[in-house]
Formats: sequence, C-alpha cells, structure tokens
Amino acid sequence: MTKEPIKIFNSLNFSSIPEKLLITIIQNDNLQMSEIQVWEHILKWGHAQHPELPSNVTNYSKDDFNALKITLQQFIPFIKFYNLTSKEFTDKVLPYKKILPKGLYKDLLKSFLSLLEPNSKLNNNLNPHLTNLKTIDSKITTSQHTELISKWINRLEITDKLTS
Repeated sequence: MTKEPIKIFNSLNFSSIPEKLLITIIQNDNLQMSEIQVWEHILKWGHAQHPELPSNVTNYSKDDFNALKITLQQFIPFIKFYNLTSKEFTDKVLPYKKILPKGLYKDLLKSFLSLLEPNSKLNNNLNPHLTNLKTIDSKITTSQHTELISKWINRLEITDKLTS
C-alpha cells in the first residue's frame, strides 16, 4: 500500500474506503506520494461523501464548507501542509481555508509569507515569482545566472530572454 498508493487512490472503490483505513494509509511516513497528491485525494474522498457539493469550490456555501470540514477533520492532522510549495498551497489549499482549523491556517499563512523577503515590494516589470536580482555581489555568477537558477527553483518556464 505504501509503495504504490496511487493504485488505491485511483481505484473505482476509492470513495468507499472507510475513514480509519484511509487515515492509516496517509499517516504512513513511507507513503510514496507527494503531499499535494495526498491532499487532492483526501478532498476527492470528502467530495465523494457529499455528492451534493458544487463541483467548484467558489460556489460553496457556509454549510457546504462545514459539511466538508466535519468529514475531513480527522485527516487534517496527518497532512504535511508545510511540505507544500507556496504555489501548491495557494492553488490547492487556500480555496479550502474554511475547512482548516483557524490556528493551523494562520500558522501556514505565516509560514508561507515568511518565505518572502522582509520589507520587499514586487516590481511590476518583473515576474512576480522573482525578487529583484540586479544586485548580485559575486565574482562567479551574474544576475542572469541568478535569475535562471531562480526560475529552475520556482519551476518557471525558461525563455531565452532574461529580463531582470
């Protein structure tokens, strides 16, 4: 189960897996899945328990969020949200912030925001994922090298034109 959990998560009977068994699977430290995949499958399982929920989270009512929150509350402590990238957090978790415990949500938000440089402002001309890289104090790398490496780290599309 831990080496190929995707077989379980993609099975036709996934939505009928008992809650306790699913919790046992996701809390295993040797689970061969990324944390974002675990989160997405747990959401999928939660949605299957409430087929009446709208397909788009932006259309959820307060009652919809509460129903999903109650269903998934036992899973939340076993999801390693701190292992997500900021993009994964923003795209996949933030829309569901109302189902997270408030303390956890605030801690996650602080954690991901603390990754930003203090007192920095985004330059509208730059890609918002990159900080100002013009002042590089190095005899080995140039600002172009630094921008390229930063793009690799942020998994951004690499183009021949470097603008920063």
